[in-house]
Amino acid sequence: MRLDRRPLLDTALDADLFVDRVAVLDRLTRAAELGLNAAVSGTRGAGKTSLLRRVAWLTRGAAGPGGRGAGSATAGPPDRRVLHVSGAAGDASGLLATVLQRLGGRADDGAAAADLIEALGQLLSTGARVDLTQPGAATGPVRPLVVVDDLATQTGRELFGVLRDEIWALSLTWLVAVADGDADAVLRPPVDAFFEVVTELEPLAPTDATELVRRRLGDNGDPHSLPAPALDRIVRAAGGHPRRLIDLTRAVVVDGIAVDDVLGSLLARDERLAQVSRGAAQLAAELDALGSASPSDQALQDRMAVSRPRLVTLFSELKAAGLVEESIAPREGPGRPRIVYRLRSAGPSSRPPAVTSTTAATEVRS
Repeated sequence: MRLDRRPLLDTALDADLFVDRVAVLDRLTRAAELGLNAAVSGTRGAGKTSLLRRVAWLTRGAAGPGGRGAGSATAGPPDRRVLHVSGAAGDASGLLATVLQRLGGRADDGAAAADLIEALGQLLSTGARVDLTQPGAATGPVRPLVVVDDLATQTGRELFGVLRDEIWALSLTWLVAVADGDADAVLRPPVDAFFEVVTELEPLAPTDATELVRRRLGDNGDPHSLPAPALDRIVRAAGGHPRRLIDLTRAVVVDGIAVDDVLGSLLARDERLAQVSRGAAQLAAELDALGSASPSDQALQDRMAVSRPRLVTLFSELKAAGLVEESIAPREGPGRPRIVYRLRSAGPSSRPPAVTSTTAATEVRS
């Protein structure tokens, strides 16, 4: 049984769990084969990371002679044809330094983006130096595919806008994932010209959503734990959103909450979300992706492009709407403990509903 939120990876272990999005998968794998840069947008939890990993799996040729259905195939040997990079934090220089290091190069601390691009160009000019030859092939280096998950707005604008022509000149193909809330900002001109293929990840069709649950429940699942009528109701309520689908299924199958209670709680939460401000709704989406966060989290401030005091205000709005739960997370070393927030689940919560610590409350109000 696999009802956790972890995205599927490009491994044989996870291959059978992937429910094919045939059209978008074919488009992206074809783009990678042709060396075309591609961008994928979609809501948080829609399956962008799993999709990118699936493209990586197929690009590496790890799916074997059976193609995308060969989930039991053994993964290919590690190579540098596909490079996974997180775009959620850091700047363009940090991302370029990571790419350079993954290719076997050396990135000096604090190196400027222009210097890193020059070093990448030199490294990529000789495939032998970075071990880019196809396993078993007699000729030539291949063009590495750089997979950037959760690309931040500022990083995307700098890399593919300000530095677009320099990045274009490198022998690299780029596949990036951008959250819906960031897509317009990241992909507006001149960045739009960099990506020849741009696609939005649509919700799963009901048949695919049903298949996803069945695969996640697996052979060890109790066939009576989720009867067909209950599964149909969960699929309709999830609206084709994979993360929501898994969360609802887990609440019923693992937590033992009645379907009526789970769906009623979900409806009430959605109604409250519709009534908060746009900034608070965006924070709720970030919180849903992160699991928990604090106003003092620098990465969250960067993603939201707001200050800590503004996050305090937005968290307070979500709390007033009954959408978040608080808990105290002790700091490592000296300093006051932090209050962290978690989006309320779709069912009755087992977490403490509030924080009563005067010290922690003082931190949030400050």
